[in-house]
Amino acid sequence: QMVNADRLGYDVYAAIEHVFFPKFSASANVFGLFGMAAARTSRIRFRPRQVLGRRAEPRCPLQREPLSRHPRGISDRTYDLAAQNGRGVVVPPLLSCSAPKNELDLCRSKCQEYGTSPNIAWIHACYRDEDRAVARQEVERHMRGFLEGNASPLTDHPPLPADRLDAAGYGFYSSGIMERLAAMPYDEMIDGDVVWVGTPEDVVERVRETIAVCEGLTEIAITTNPGGAEHWKAVKAQELFARQVAPRFRA
Repeated sequence: QMVNADRLGYDVYAAIEHVFFPKFSASANVFGLFGMAAARTSRIRFRPRQVLGRRAEPRCPLQREPLSRHPRGISDRTYDLAAQNGRGVVVPPLLSCSAPKNELDLCRSKCQEYGTSPNIAWIHACYRDEDRAVARQEVERHMRGFLEGNASPLTDHPPLPADRLDAAGYGFYSSGIMERLAAMPYDEMIDGDVVWVGTPEDVVERVRETIAVCEGLTEIAITTNPGGAEHWKAVKAQELFARQVAPRFRA
C-alpha cells in the first residue's frame, strides 16, 4: 500500500503505532518499516501517528528528508504544545467536521498568542465505489469494527472518573461521545459525517464541507484500512481517491 500510494502521487503515508494498543498497533518499529518502504518508493514522505513530544526532529533512515510531524490527540495540552512549537495537529478520525470546534478554536487562539500559524490535518476513514450501494455494503463490517475498536479503551474497561479526565485536559473522553459512536447505526455514521462512504462525488462534497468550516486546514488524510479492511479494498480506496477526489483540491 505504501508503494501504491507513492505511485499514485500521495504526499505522505502515516503508520499508526500505538504500541500498547494491540487493536491498532501496526508496527513495533515504525522507523524500520519506513526505511524498508523508502527503499521501494521515490518521493512519498512518512509520518508516525504518535505524539512525539519535545524530542529532536526524527529523520528518515535513508535520508530522503525529515519525517513529517503531526501529533494526534484530543488533549488541550496537545493543541497548546503544537501551537507553541509551530507544529501541526491531526484531528483524529470518527469526528464530524463540527465536533472538534472547541479544540480547534483553542489551537487557533494559541497560535495567535504564540505567533505561529495553524497547521491542521484532518483524518477520516474513507471508502468509495462508483456505485453508492456497493461502497456501503463492502465496508460496513469494517466501519463498525473501526468505531467499536476506537472506543474499546473506554468500553472494555472501568471508566476513569470524569473529574480526573477533565482536570487532565481530556474532557473529550469523559463526554460519552466515543461510547455513543460505538453504538451508532451504520447509516448514521455515514449521514452524520463520522465516516466517508459513498461515491467519489459524495466524498468530494464531504471534503468541501470540511474545508469550509476548518480555518487553518492544510491536509486531508484518509484511513484506507479501517477495521481491518482487506488489502484489495485499501488499494481500491487509494486508487479512487487519488484519481477522482484529490485532483479536485490540489490547487
